[in-house]
Amino acid sequence: MKGNDLEGDSRERPAPPTGDVPPIPIRASALSRHQLDKVTPSSWAKPANSMALPGVDVAHEVERINQGYGIKVGDSRYRINGRVYVVKPDGATYPESGENVIQVSRPAFLALRLLIRHGGRTAAFHWETVHDPKYTEHVILEALALYELWKGTT
Repeated sequence: MKGNDLEGDSRERPAPPTGDVPPIPIRASALSRHQLDKVTPSSWAKPANSMALPGVDVAHEVERINQGYGIKVGDSRYRINGRVYVVKPDGATYPESGENVIQVSRPAFLALRLLIRHGGRTAAFHWETVHDPKYTEHVILEALALYELWKGTT
């Protein structure tokens, strides 16, 4: 490699370190619900869920925040590459908003989990959702769009 550690890397070259190094080392959250390509049928769903779309290298960005490439925003957030990450008191860090980070409702997340469990919009998926009022057609269509993205990463 020549020059710096990013030569030949297709990721956007960040600005030089700002000096905004977290007071404790941070790490990417182990919770699979914050990265679409890591969602499983048993991923935890909260009332609101921020989720990085495929192509966002959360671990790399968290590493770069540790190195001082992030910009501190408030007490517990850092901005890098157009995304804002939340740092929890234990150092776990997850994407909250910004480019290629979406907000997913609890019903859409639960429907996504069911789609993953059943391998798509199968009869078993229909049986589990048809009489549950939280699974509106809008929610199912949102989950199906996420499922198609998820399938492209597996």
